[in-house]
Amino acid sequence: VGTVGYQVIGSSGSDQTNLNFVNTEYGSIEGTKFEDADGDGTTTDDQTAKEGWNIYLFSSDPGANPDVTQADESTTTDSDGNYAFTGLAAGSYGVKFTDPGGVTAGKFLTTQDVDGNVSDDIDSDAAGDNVMSTIQGIEVFAGQDTPDNDAGVFPNDDPTVTNDMGKGCADED
Repeated sequence: VGTVGYQVIGSSGSDQTNLNFVNTEYGSIEGTKFEDADGDGTTTDDQTAKEGWNIYLFSSDPGANPDVTQADESTTTDSDGNYAFTGLAAGSYGVKFTDPGGVTAGKFLTTQDVDGNVSDDIDSDAAGDNVMSTIQGIEVFAGQDTPDNDAGVFPNDDPTVTNDMGKGCADED
């Protein structure tokens, strides 16, 4: 029986019915929210963790814009940008990332699966935008962790705005 379990005591010559046993192993979904300084879509040497993001778990494919009030669980990213949902039964899940404080305003979501998902441990898996993004169809298998469900943003390096009032097209500085 081990340290956790049930003991069934029977007696010779009698049947015991309606005894159903299930041995369930649970899995997990883990990932990181990061800022990708060079915008290449990977978590190579330029990654900065994004703390305090709300992450919502859906026990079925949530679609592109799921309602967070319908989430099964939620958590926030830690100081290293990491999050985890543990104790999950085998199945298909989705997660939604939201930016509660506007810390990524003016940034862009990195390209999803930048290298065709060959390097899943270093790329972003999320689709959407910098404020709300999702990962759909995350498969959790019994007794296995499902890591690297990551989402990245990169800075918007817009050109500096200059005042050119009163200048025509052919005018110089």
